[in-house]
Amino acid sequence: MAVLDAPHSQSYSCIKYARCLCALSFVLAMQAVLSTASLHKAIKTHEEAVSAEQALPFGVKGTPSNCAITPPQANKTRCCPVTGGVPCNTEMDCCPPLSTCGAGNSCKIGNQTQMPRYSGCSAGVAHANVLGNVSLPCGVAYYSNGYSLTNPENAIELIIISIPDDMENPSDSVCALSALLKNNPNYSNKTVSIFVPYFLDVDNNNPEAPPDGPLLAWDRSNNAGTWWGGWNSSLNVPSCRGARAVSSFEVLDRFVSAALDQHIFPKLKNLAFFGHGYGAQMIQSYALVSPLLKTVEGNQGLLRFALANANSYTYLDNTRFNEKSQKFQVPNQNTCENYNQWSYGWDKSFPHYVDIALKTTPRQELARLYSELPVTYLLGAMDTCANKSSCPAPTCSDLYEGSNRLTRGQLFGKYMSEAHNSKSQSAVVVPNVGHDGILMVQSAQAATVLFGEAPSPSPPSPSPSPPPPSPSPPPPSPSPPPPHPNPSPPSPSPPTPSPSPSPPSHAHKAAVLDSMWAIGTASVVFLLIVIFFGRAAAGAKSANSEDKSTKKDPIYSGF
Repeated sequence: MAVLDAPHSQSYSCIKYARCLCALSFVLAMQAVLSTASLHKAIKTHEEAVSAEQALPFGVKGTPSNCAITPPQANKTRCCPVTGGVPCNTEMDCCPPLSTCGAGNSCKIGNQTQMPRYSGCSAGVAHANVLGNVSLPCGVAYYSNGYSLTNPENAIELIIISIPDDMENPSDSVCALSALLKNNPNYSNKTVSIFVPYFLDVDNNNPEAPPDGPLLAWDRSNNAGTWWGGWNSSLNVPSCRGARAVSSFEVLDRFVSAALDQHIFPKLKNLAFFGHGYGAQMIQSYALVSPLLKTVEGNQGLLRFALANANSYTYLDNTRFNEKSQKFQVPNQNTCENYNQWSYGWDKSFPHYVDIALKTTPRQELARLYSELPVTYLLGAMDTCANKSSCPAPTCSDLYEGSNRLTRGQLFGKYMSEAHNSKSQSAVVVPNVGHDGILMVQSAQAATVLFGEAPSPSPPSPSPSPPPPSPSPPPPSPSPPPPHPNPSPPSPSPPTPSPSPSPPSHAHKAAVLDSMWAIGTASVVFLLIVIFFGRAAAGAKSANSEDKSTKKDPIYSGF
């Protein structure tokens, strides 16, 4: 039998020793995995509660909201602004589906208190209507709190035009807004008209069943056919054969023209706009190019804008925020060639409506006029897309504006203040709210804008998935006072903050300690292996050099 010489014996012993360490490391690593499973189980309820806030339904697809029952059922005098909502008490408060009513005017999802309650409304408050002859033979559907765009109303002082997000029920918006009036000392359903245009989808992918009649529809699957971009209606609606294509901005012009018609609303003092998600995105783009709004800008105090949780914004030039320089600069277009296309900016092709506006008014003048409008950008502190399945996949154009809706809104408010010296626009954070149009419109911050007193900007609240660091929005100057002598209504008191989540259980703590011990032990053994082989291989040259290049965050890749 051959006898190994000393060097080979040492080498053989080292190999056996290394194999033992590897085996021990593998066993300890498996223990860490098994121990960590208990940790995951312990915190699963918390993670589901955080993500559920953005995944709650706004109603049952294809059915009217329970606030749109006309006439009201004899045994149903109130309803939640969300179909399937949970009533909480006799004051018409309620919570979303899949939740329970918590203490302190809050709603609980699982074991965690997440959000304020919805303020309910009277059943049957939302009425379906059709704005006819928009494009013969077709019209556009809209909901209201009982008023029409054609019948004279001598008592109306405030008109609110609200546009919900793409898949939010329009009747829910009427309910949510009308609920704000029940405790308002200066306004009521007798002096406020609420109009919610309903832009239908050509494929009938609508959140709520529309009223009867031939109605225009838009192609939301085509970037050059969406209603929120001001594009023309689809020609593929069977009941609208022969109708011309109509821009959604032209439809908004019809609503604004009717609201400003003194033969219909002779006592009108204010016209307010509220939009959420794509609805906010539409109103912002529309306000930038609408020639009709330019005719009333001289009447300071008439117009009010509350834009909540827009998905993106139309920039007035081709700059974006550079995190490194902390300035708005022109990025490298090669990394996202369409970053400034309409409706992110002024480049590429435009809807016919926008093309006409650009040919009649220079872009610099449109930008100046827009910067003078009183606009408040309302931002949900929790609208950071923590629940990825409920958020649309961001494009590189989105990411150039910010990593999520909260960041995009903060940066755009900063952009209007710094790059365009706007004194009448600001970004305001609404605490404890995510991408929820009902909670946003019923917030104290929205009410103060819609009823005539612009709030001061607030710092962002903590959120489950904090965005990349961005400068706080600058403080705005107060909006000019309305033209009428009536005093502005007092600001509603802010909602009671939701209670803090309960502390971790003992099982949760034990799981954490077990996992930390197992992972730490495995790490020490692994480190010993690395040191052993590192010393053995010292002096050996690596065959392949390491690629030290790093990928940049898409939002800043243009710089």
